[in-house]
Amino acid sequence: MIKALSYVVVETPHLEAWMEQAEKHIGLQVEVVEAGRCVRLRADEKFQRLLVTRTEGQASMGMGFELDNAEQLQTIRQRLEEAGYATTEGTAEELALRGVAGMIHFRDPDGVRLEVCHGLADAATPFVPGRPLGGFRTGDMGIGHVALITDEGVKIRGEEVEATKSRVKWRDEAKNSVKSMA
Repeated sequence: MIKALSYVVVETPHLEAWMEQAEKHIGLQVEVVEAGRCVRLRADEKFQRLLVTRTEGQASMGMGFELDNAEQLQTIRQRLEEAGYATTEGTAEELALRGVAGMIHFRDPDGVRLEVCHGLADAATPFVPGRPLGGFRTGDMGIGHVALITDEGVKIRGEEVEATKSRVKWRDEAKNSVKSMA
């Protein structure tokens, strides 16, 4: 059901360092949303792939996983709630900042904010890399993959994966093997 890791949301006290690293070293396009407060980082034709905001507190990160439509979003929400996860509808401001048509969010057992959305918009302007490069492979594939490291692995492998119908691989260190779950 989840088709891609569509974006990452970062809160950091080091906004300027993120902007410099993203543009000059990685080659992302930096779009200032609010000077000194919030930027979108683009890697392709999409509205954004990273949303970075300044915080005075501790840095944090969340991820946005994309579905095909609003119906799938409601199905995921129901499955998550049946599995014991409290979900929250995205606010109008959150939807606008992320450029999505709909979104819910919840916390995993370790407190990481996970967002599930649909309708990630294309940007109004073409992607312009922050430095010369051949481009990034993203588009409908999203921005790649993510590893969640947790002491609550059984819950994540069981409840969340079942709730979202994601494909997951994990390493069982005790048995030195790789397992898959669909």
